[in-house]
Amino acid sequence: MNRFSRPISVFILIVALSLPFDPAFSQSFKGTILGTVKDETGAVLAGATVTITNVNTGLTRTILTNDTGDYLVPLLPPGEYQVSAELSGFKKEVISGIILQVEQKARVDITLAVGEISEVVNVIGSAPLTQTDTAAVGSVIDNKKVVELPLNGRLFFQLNLLLPGAAPGVFGSQLSTQGGSIVVNGAREAQNNFLLDGIDNNDLAINLFTIPPSIDAIHEFKLQSSTYTAEFGRSGGAQINITTKSGTNEIHGTAFEFLRNDALDARNQAIAAGQGPTGNSRIQTQPVRMVDRRSGHKRPDLFLLQFRRDQDKKSDNSNGRGAHARHEKGGFLGGGRDDKGPAYRPAVPEQYDSA
Repeated sequence: MNRFSRPISVFILIVALSLPFDPAFSQSFKGTILGTVKDETGAVLAGATVTITNVNTGLTRTILTNDTGDYLVPLLPPGEYQVSAELSGFKKEVISGIILQVEQKARVDITLAVGEISEVVNVIGSAPLTQTDTAAVGSVIDNKKVVELPLNGRLFFQLNLLLPGAAPGVFGSQLSTQGGSIVVNGAREAQNNFLLDGIDNNDLAINLFTIPPSIDAIHEFKLQSSTYTAEFGRSGGAQINITTKSGTNEIHGTAFEFLRNDALDARNQAIAAGQGPTGNSRIQTQPVRMVDRRSGHKRPDLFLLQFRRDQDKKSDNSNGRGAHARHEKGGFLGGGRDDKGPAYRPAVPEQYDSA
């Protein structure tokens, strides 16, 4: 290193550390609630206090409307929210039942009625299905579908085929033999981008997901097929954004055992009776627990525990030609046939156990 390299390196490091960091620039699974506060005549109300509350965790964000009566609260975890607005000279309005999905911009406009601020108007509402604040095209698979729809092997990846523009990859392709293949809007199977809680989840070797989360740990996921925002890049195919469950103010969880064995499997018609297949496949988990470590009041510092153990014991049956008994004794006259027909012996079933 020459005498000029060290000062230049130090200068670049200082400049990099001094630059402001905006988490909104990163790929995010979090959503945004925005809207406009008006009075009954349609006039905008500046300076109104808007409070966003997560019903399950008690997380609260408060903001004032600007000069045009608009408010915007970004970086909200997916879940159920309550939105309230209040201003002196107007009744307080509380809107409940707002379901915020993965990477969604939910518009919640509020109209305040003239009256005492001590009066409260409760409204049961929901975010509009049509998003007018973004041009991104995508669909969300919510938690109800993730948990209740039947899946072969409990792999969430199969649910992507429910969405418009998605189709299974070509049979026998590289990814179809490595855990799953999907093409979206004609893009190649290796052009999808996988995110897990906003973190890159791509296997750089084959361009498939690295960590397949258990369906019991998934809150929901979103597949964006086109015109997504600049924060999503890397690949020209679909953006598959998964968010896992977070803790709530109640300790709860699930446990399951997934069992398949020879008593439940159909027998191969080409195999004689009594020759298999045998073995079993079992998946065991401990409960997925959402834990809140608190002392009598709501706190948002919650976490989730997940454990999964796979044990797979399988057998394979096949028929093949082998040495005849008299061949093993050195008798090769008469070719491969004798009074009992061609030299033929059923293969012994092979068994292997992987855990």
